[in-house]
Amino acid sequence: MKFTKEGPPTTARLLAQVLYAVTNAATRLRRAIKATALVGRFSSHGDGFVLDPDGVYSFGSIHVGNNTDLGYRPILIATRPTIRIGSNVAYGPEVTIRGGNHRFDVVGLPIQAVSDKMRAKSLRLGHSSGAEKAAQFKRHFGVES
Repeated sequence: MKFTKEGPPTTARLLAQVLYAVTNAATRLRRAIKATALVGRFSSHGDGFVLDPDGVYSFGSIHVGNNTDLGYRPILIATRPTIRIGSNVAYGPEVTIRGGNHRFDVVGLPIQAVSDKMRAKSLRLGHSSGAEKAAQFKRHFGVES
């Protein structure tokens, strides 16, 4: 908005201040209600647990200790493993923790080619060409061409 040097008229300024106070109170109330509704969806949490209701959570895979504050707008998502946050922890704003929607132990293959049935085992590649390395990866991890 563009204002003159004098600013808006007194009546408009007072009305704007009242409306701002009302919307601010409504926002705080909405966040408190949402936090109360969401807190029970976490797998576990201790006493003194503070969450931002506008964060993004996978809930059932998250365990939180005592006196822990997840900060402003965190993203905590884990589909396979769990996220365990200890006691007396405070996160800063917009912390992101993501875990396990795929395997990380099979290196060198496109993620679409990796299955849960593959055995986790290490592979050492020498000074092979790109095609030889690809063939070694496929043989080693049992991937069909």
